[in-house]
Amino acid sequence: MKVKQKMGSETFDLNEQPHENEGGGLNYVLLQKDCKNICRTKVYDLPIEVPIIWSVTAFVPIKAYQKSDFPKFLLLPYPEDSRQKSEWGKFMRFLSENKRAAIARCGSSTFHILAPEPDECSSFPHAVLLYECGQNGPGDCKHMAGTSGMGFSVMSLENNSFR
Repeated sequence: MKVKQKMGSETFDLNEQPHENEGGGLNYVLLQKDCKNICRTKVYDLPIEVPIIWSVTAFVPIKAYQKSDFPKFLLLPYPEDSRQKSEWGKFMRFLSENKRAAIARCGSSTFHILAPEPDECSSFPHAVLLYECGQNGPGDCKHMAGTSGMGFSVMSLENNSFR
């Protein structure tokens, strides 16, 4: 029996084997800033459960990541409408032009969202996602078993904002 689920305008088979380049875990994540939607995104193969909404709470200079050993993933835009598509472009341009990374936290886990290198592409077909797992206890990093509805602990906002 085939089980299908509709996500936006795309229907996919839940029993279908993952494509070789996609891995097994797919998460849809809605990026927000100040409780306003930026863009729905998707990311493959994260090693932990993640919430379905990531709230961007701070921006930091990208020079902090020059020697980073964080696991690296691609965060792909998957907009629900033309407004989200436009917001994705604005968000990526802000990160790129200001040489900043956006920060979202889940418990003691931190997600760092960076625009791709300027020579990679100017249309921003993806973002670079770095993942950092805290060490405050076994509940902080739950190994991937599917998506989760865990909430964020909000860290203080910096004065920088792309809106």
